Amino acid sequence: MLSRLLKEHQARQSERRELQERRRRDAITAATRLTEALVDHLNVGPPSTVGTPPKPPGPPVPQEIGDVENWARSIEMDMRTIATALEYVYKEQLQ
Repeated sequence: MLSRLLKEHQARQSERRELQERRRRDAITAATRLTEALVDHLNVGPPSTVGTPPKPPGPPVPQEIGDVENWARSIEMDMRTIATALEYVYKEQLQ
């Protein structure tokens, strides 16, 4: 009776090992297919876009000129503030 139980146990273990090995091979195959699909997808190149192509550079549009003017005014105001502060410090040092 003990030998029969041992043989049954060994048979079940053998079946489990075979099943585990089969699953391992299936997992490796699936991982390989996935990797190949991802590499193929990356090798295709960038996706094509639908829309208008970018405009070539040309003369600045009025909005850009206005932006530059605003930037220049801002810099001028900052420089005036700095100049006034320096004058104030200079006058204080003379006294």
